[in-house]
Parts: sequence; structure tokens; C-alpha cells
Amino acid sequence: MSSVISSNPKDTALLRGLGRLRKRLCAVSIVAVCACGTLLHAQTPANVPIYKIVTYKVPHQNLAAFLTQCSLNAEATRKEAGTLNFQVLQPIDSPDTVLLLEEYKNQSASESHSHTAHFLAFMRAVQHSGATRTALVAAPLLPNEH
Repeated sequence: MSSVISSNPKDTALLRGLGRLRKRLCAVSIVAVCACGTLLHAQTPANVPIYKIVTYKVPHQNLAAFLTQCSLNAEATRKEAGTLNFQVLQPIDSPDTVLLLEEYKNQSASESHSHTAHFLAFMRAVQHSGATRTALVAAPLLPNEH
């Protein structure tokens, strides 16, 4: 069942992208991740894409400042050579929650992102905002079906 959320072309394009990402994420294996985004186990081959699903719970009074920093981080991350997709989302029923859906070319690109100046600045902003962070890192489990 499908429903129209917005007639804005940007929203439609985002929803299509999310649909493609959802299909990819339906066939992934989840592995543990520490706070800096480094894989704790399950080393993946160099040619396997890495997906991150990062959730931030942000105190309401700090949400606007958090989103400003989130926007700066997203803009810079999308320019990284190894970034395939980077989306900032807000659950419809949880206005103080921000989700990042990240897709990297491989594990090396994912790890490189964790050492960039913009990511480190963003993590300082996260800490300053009082937001809590959880992250899942995933790699494809089954071949991608198109």
C-alpha cells in the first residue's frame, strides 16, 4: 500500500532513493559498531559497500543547532569520494530523533569518513548538544537483485 506524502519533486526523488536503499538494506547483515563508527568484527572484502544507520536522540531545545551542524556534515560527507549516499531523515512520529542513512563504497571509505575534519567537528557538536547516538553498520548478505 502506498500513499502520497508530498507533491514536491525533491521529496519524490528522496522517497525513490529511500525505496532503493530500503531494498538494499533488506538483505544485509548487521555488525556491531563502536562510537567512532569502526567495525568491531566481521571484516568485509574491499569491494563490498558499507551501510550505516545512525540514530540521534536530541534534546528538543538543542534540535535547531544540531540540525545546522548535521547539514554541514552531510554536505561535506556527500563530497567524499567514497560516499555513495548520505541522507538525513526525521521519523514522522519522533520529532526529536534524527536518522542518518549512509552508504559507502567499501569499509575503507567508511573508516576514512570517521577521520575527516567535518566528521570530528560534527561529533564534538553532537556531544555539546547532549544528543545520544546509536549506530548499526551493515554489509550486504545476499546478492543485490535489480
